[in-house]
Amino acid sequence: MEYPDIIYTKEGRIATITLNRPERMNAFSAAMIDSIQRALQDASTDDEIRVIVLTGAGRGFCAGFDLKQSSDPGGSSPDQAMARGPQMPLMFASIDKPIIGCINGPAIGWGLELALLCDVRLAADNARFADPHVNFGIIDDNGGAYYLPRLLGWAKACELAFTGQPIDGKEAEKIGLVNRACPSGATGDGDP
Repeated sequence: MEYPDIIYTKEGRIATITLNRPERMNAFSAAMIDSIQRALQDASTDDEIRVIVLTGAGRGFCAGFDLKQSSDPGGSSPDQAMARGPQMPLMFASIDKPIIGCINGPAIGWGLELALLCDVRLAADNARFADPHVNFGIIDDNGGAYYLPRLLGWAKACELAFTGQPIDGKEAEKIGLVNRACPSGATGDGDP
């Protein structure tokens, strides 16, 4: 099966989904959203798979939604892609296998929200996390408004959401956004 904009592999009991648009810092395309959902469905229903790992190719985890995308190879517009995104939190929540996010670089906007959907988050100590929705006059719309305060508490979640200021992996571990910050390179390019 073809999975545009991701690399989907199975090795033993581990399924790995690698966001694969490194030239765009793995920013979401409509094709990527569809591929992630199809790969998650496959891993969820495969009785051999016990854990799902989510990571990014290259130096970034996910730079959020690709605002410069004019259309994907399937002809979908950015508006159509944005309409697909809010389905992901429900899909992640419905999977009864652990999902481990290996955040090897920037997790910005929808990329941060994607990381929040994972059950366990491991980050490179120099990874960057930011919620810049405030810069566009919008709020988290892909699970962030739900998960961020539950992980961090109301005050810290508001600080991140209201300022849009980035934090690194070490700070993310300190405030409970990630389970562990690892030395740079220990989580990258699909290496769980």
